[in-house]
Amino acid sequence: MELLASKLPKTLVEPFDQKLVKKNYQGFDYVSPSEYRKLLNDTFGSMWSFEILNYQILNDSVVVHGRLTIYIQDGDRVFEIKKDGIGASMVSKTVSFALKSAKSTALKNACLELGIGLDMYENDIDDMNDTDLSNDITNPNQQVYSGKQPTDKQINYATMLIKKSNMKEFEGLDEEEIKEKLKNMSSLNVSKIINKLK
Repeated sequence: MELLASKLPKTLVEPFDQKLVKKNYQGFDYVSPSEYRKLLNDTFGSMWSFEILNYQILNDSVVVHGRLTIYIQDGDRVFEIKKDGIGASMVSKTVSFALKSAKSTALKNACLELGIGLDMYENDIDDMNDTDLSNDITNPNQQVYSGKQPTDKQINYATMLIKKSNMKEFEGLDEEEIKEKLKNMSSLNVSKIINKLK
């Protein structure tokens, strides 16, 4: 596998053009999934594929397990490099929309396994919700996400949205009380609130 990986173009792991890099609501850098697909198309043409191996709808979340396959031609033989990725998305609109979003995240996480876009995440990859899947998604009875604490950016953003919406669960609380309540939640649950209200 290392020998095959050495045949991958070095340009694959070069940083994305800074014009393509944006910030999400948590303050993390990200690049649109379409740019990952464009890079794969430009690099491999039709010699790559991405398939959904499994997906589950858990409460109001969709979790996707996908596999990126790169086909490497070596003389008369074609070899495959396979990298798996997991993505999750809240069902804030429709299940099909959440499935599409989770699939895109799974593709991006599979690309990270090849080193694509790694420069953006190397310092904070452990803090990202979309890679915070700690258990086997094939078992729906398991806790899918670890209980990471929400970031200050998440709390501040969620607080702003809650104040605008008068969310029932926070009714009658002032700003500091809302923030205190959010601090006692997991990062995932705060993300759920954000996705529901934005």
